Amino acid sequence: MSPGRRVIAVDAARRRRSWSAVLLVVAAVMHVTIAMALFAAGRAQLAPRLIDRDGLVAAPFSDSYEYQHDAVWLTNVLRARGVAEWARRSAPAHVRMLSLAFAVLGPVVGHGILAAEPINLACYVAIVALVLAIGREVGGPRAGLAAAVVVMLWPTFLVSTMQFLKDPPFIAAMLALVLVVTTWLTRAYRWSDAVVAGVAVMLAAALLLTVRARFLPVVVALALFGAALLVARQIAERRVLRWNCACALSVIVVGSVPFARGGRTIEKVAAYPSRETGQPKSSVGSDVALRASVVWRRAEGATPNGAPEAPNGGAARAHRLRQLVDRAAWSLGDVRRRFNVDNLGAGSAIDGAVELSTAGDLLRYLPRAMQIGLWAPFPSMWLGVGTHVGRSGRLLSGVETLAIYLCQALALVAIVRAPRRLAALLLFGVTAFGLTVMGLVVTNVGTLYRFRYGFWVLLVILGMAGLETLVQRRSAA
Repeated sequence: MSPGRRVIAVDAARRRRSWSAVLLVVAAVMHVTIAMALFAAGRAQLAPRLIDRDGLVAAPFSDSYEYQHDAVWLTNVLRARGVAEWARRSAPAHVRMLSLAFAVLGPVVGHGILAAEPINLACYVAIVALVLAIGREVGGPRAGLAAAVVVMLWPTFLVSTMQFLKDPPFIAAMLALVLVVTTWLTRAYRWSDAVVAGVAVMLAAALLLTVRARFLPVVVALALFGAALLVARQIAERRVLRWNCACALSVIVVGSVPFARGGRTIEKVAAYPSRETGQPKSSVGSDVALRASVVWRRAEGATPNGAPEAPNGGAARAHRLRQLVDRAAWSLGDVRRRFNVDNLGAGSAIDGAVELSTAGDLLRYLPRAMQIGLWAPFPSMWLGVGTHVGRSGRLLSGVETLAIYLCQALALVAIVRAPRRLAALLLFGVTAFGLTVMGLVVTNVGTLYRFRYGFWVLLVILGMAGLETLVQRRSAA
């Protein structure tokens, strides 16, 4: 590169960093301002059916009330009994963070959204910054900037980051994981890059699984798919990227450990009284709460690894594979059944009567699950009246879903775009896999809508990358 071109490139990089810094500052100021406005609206009781006195939005973020209650309880434990007792009590990680925020800011602003704003703001700014970074890797600087602006201003997502939900730290950790795997396909690592990337993946995966442990299959699928695309990249470029491969291999090995340790039993019984500590569990519709623990044991006729005896040879392998798939289908069906129980009486249920118990059930329902994960709420639902969100809430969800449809169409353009098509394919594949899994287990549209924010962010990035491709082609023409 000539000296003149080098100077131009350096100036362009400085301008991009300047714009990125300005964007993050604007995002932070906007988030704090809207959080204060929500809190003020709640205290003034401007819309009491929608916003309570603490600034919590009733729907579709009703989980906030439960997390607020648990965090207040944990805060009281901390104040009354000290740090040791606080650490001993069982609670989700994000509830612990909320309890610390309540302990510090609660005496000043109460146990409302302003007390949690430092945590929520950090997660929100981290998400916008990670969208910038992933967008640059997949579609270039302008695509990254455009994607960050869209995500920053996404209405329901913006409000969700001001509640007492686990979604913001989860999405930030997921995007950090996606960013590292994306760089396997866009950069050539040195040994130091591999070490930094490996540590970053482990930290992001640890945070992600601490918030939502059931996300482990998606983490492993992301690593495996990224490694497969890395092999394709090396074949296409006719070179070996050994440090990229070392990072990918280490992530896959570490991520597979929980699978090797788990799944060894197929029967469980409940022990009472429990030898474990934790929150009491109660059956639906009952006022009786009994403390119980789950004890796993080998079923009759089981082999040491937990699978029933089967004939030797090829028949044994086929039998074990079928049993493994059946077990996965039953696990997904069990999660689905719990969602059905938790959402009894919900007005936005989809296929609530469908049961998944065998591999056949799973395979037959897979196309429908993909349809629900990618496109629900469907256009026929946009103009209806929601049970909790009313007509305006349904209309807003319809507008946002229509925008996602557009991003999906533009994502197809990004996939066929050189030279970053492998990175775009990674994001698209992970999004399709994650949304299909959600369509398999989540039967309530409101819950599904909120759970998809992380994958919708990836679709926005792909959409802006595809839009950048179209703009470049038009400029060239």
